[in-house]
Amino acid sequence: DLVMGPDGTIPAHYHHGEEFLYVIGGSAVVVLPGQPEVRLQPGQGIRIPPGTVHTGRAGPEGVRAVSTWVVPQGKPLRVPVP
Repeated sequence: DLVMGPDGTIPAHYHHGEEFLYVIGGSAVVVLPGQPEVRLQPGQGIRIPPGTVHTGRAGPEGVRAVSTWVVPQGKPLRVPVP
């Protein structure tokens, strides 16, 4: 259960496995390298492939989303990227 206030941000990072993000309230923007921003409204989701550096931010009204990760055993959930 991911809850962020208005315009909250998530810094650049990646996961060793897939991430699935599904917005249930508010809105969010996901930024993947070399691609246009993905704007998500309630009922929309995105799959982020393993090893893909990405950032995110909540919309002006904040966001509530379900985020699920499939991470290989023994690997960290999130790896920060400077």
